[in-house]
Amino acid sequence: MKLKVLGMSARDAIAFDMFMQKSMTGWHWEHLLVASTMKWADADILVVDMAAHGWAHGNDANLAQLKQLVGQQPAVLLISAQDHTWSGLMSAWHVSQWTWLAKPYGAQRMREVLTQIKSTQNTSHLKVSSIREKVLPAKEVVAEVHEAIHSRIAGSPSVSTLSPDALATQLSHMPLDRYTLLRQMLHGIQTQIPFEMRFTVQNSLIVNPENDWIATNTPVQVITRVCDSNALAKAVTVRELDVGEAQERAHRLGMEFKDLDIFLHEVLTGLSLQKTVE
Repeated sequence: MKLKVLGMSARDAIAFDMFMQKSMTGWHWEHLLVASTMKWADADILVVDMAAHGWAHGNDANLAQLKQLVGQQPAVLLISAQDHTWSGLMSAWHVSQWTWLAKPYGAQRMREVLTQIKSTQNTSHLKVSSIREKVLPAKEVVAEVHEAIHSRIAGSPSVSTLSPDALATQLSHMPLDRYTLLRQMLHGIQTQIPFEMRFTVQNSLIVNPENDWIATNTPVQVITRVCDSNALAKAVTVRELDVGEAQERAHRLGMEFKDLDIFLHEVLTGLSLQKTVE
């Protein structure tokens, strides 16, 4: 399956790429700038960030522009969970090929939506092909594609990773009074609830276990040092976050996003834990 992702911010694109790499094996996707338009002949599904196009709120003018851009192409349209203007508007103009998805969305929900669209296309391929032939092509403009996001490289098979289950196995060989902060982090991951670990007033780590990413403004060497010292770990505070708050706070603080499994491997590598396991 081929996706075209339209107008997604660089930070949101990082999280989306992580999701695609881990959850949608064999799928292909491409990010396009908000100002770019092109023919969608080679795209099976469009993913459109509505706010990035200036369509955060539903009205007749925005609907007309959306129809011109997307037509009846199968599309996932991302809107704010707080906005209800589009739902009211679409009750009078329904397109079965469009799926509305509120932000922030979880990895499981996005996976369900994309899988359902793929299933629908597989069972009605001839019908979908006919619909595509009727869609007016968008004006051809040179499409500007996002530069490769570093996280896509980081998510490649050549980079070492460590799953939470593997970390749990490593810790099971260690005395219970060692690596208390790392154990606390693992517990938070296993609950599947986003959380924040604050090391200082300005430095913290945000973990979203469901979407398998972390974000931090703190060097991994510092985090490793705190994990290796129970004395330093006592100064760390931990609080739960909801999904929207986790992503919004990470963006607001200018944090760097990273794949969870890559981060866990980096922390473990910096510790003496592996060397001491018999």
